[in-house]
Amino acid sequence: MSADDDQPEWFSGVEPSDSADDREEARHLEAVPTGPSSTDEQWFDLPDPIPAADQTTPGRADNRGRVRLLFVGVVAAVLVVIGAGAWVMSSLLSGPETSASPTLKLPPTAAADEGGAVAESECEISESATAVSGNGKGDQKSVAGVVLAFQHAYYVARDADEMKPLLAKDSQITDLDALQEGIDSVARGTTHCLRVVDDGDDAALVELIETAPDGTETTYNQRVKTTRTDGEVQIVSIEEHSEGARE
Repeated sequence: MSADDDQPEWFSGVEPSDSADDREEARHLEAVPTGPSSTDEQWFDLPDPIPAADQTTPGRADNRGRVRLLFVGVVAAVLVVIGAGAWVMSSLLSGPETSASPTLKLPPTAAADEGGAVAESECEISESATAVSGNGKGDQKSVAGVVLAFQHAYYVARDADEMKPLLAKDSQITDLDALQEGIDSVARGTTHCLRVVDDGDDAALVELIETAPDGTETTYNQRVKTTRTDGEVQIVSIEEHSEGARE
């Protein structure tokens, strides 16, 4: 055995029997772990994908809800305004209601007749060539007008001073204090209704119906004499008369 034979193989400088190509081939034959294929089971479980609806942030969802509510509120308000405007226009176009009867009447009040039954009391305003009915303010242009004015001052104005211009200078009615005492003796709320019938150029027959607040009626029959001064009619006297105002 030579000295070269005694040296180990790695010391002799001679390449081992396995060449570089052999070692490269050996390396290619080594088992290298490969990644999972599309047909193999996953190595670990991936989290389920989050649905698109769930990805919406809570703040954005709340804002959308508020927008819907605001839209609904605005629409409702607009409908209310339109309805109110239509109602107002309908009221304006329809105009005020007119009464079927042109006759003016006092509000009905309960009144007791002679039999004790309760009847409806009313004062109709009417005028003809010889008679006038009503309870208005009157005037001094006619006999009927001055009678109406006198009784209006008594029952409505309740003021004797308003009667003074209605009395002639030679009138038998001179005591205004006595007139005021008579007015004050009548309960407030008492109403009256007149019927005045012509009884000559300067006189009239008067039927005065006085209705107390409790409904009790009292009828006075009178004859009123007048005179005309400077174009105005004034009262000379008021006397009781047995007959009522009949045409």
